[in-house]
Amino acid sequence: IQSNSDLMISEHARVEADITADRIVIKGSVTGNVTAVSSIHIFPTGKLTGDITASEVILDSGSFFSGACTMTN
Repeated sequence: IQSNSDLMISEHARVEADITADRIVIKGSVTGNVTAVSSIHIFPTGKLTGDITASEVILDSGSFFSGACTMTN
């Protein structure tokens, strides 16, 4: 999945794909690598299994993340 703008995965959504976008908000479940130009925000209901590449990463309490994280400028 590629987007030049913001992308939100809603609370009950399940995505199995690599994602690239400006800002990414995860409230549902994502399996795949995630790359954001700006930021990635995983909410308490969010689950990410895959690698993150972004300049800002926000993991709310209760969220799940399993993978590697690379911070960019």
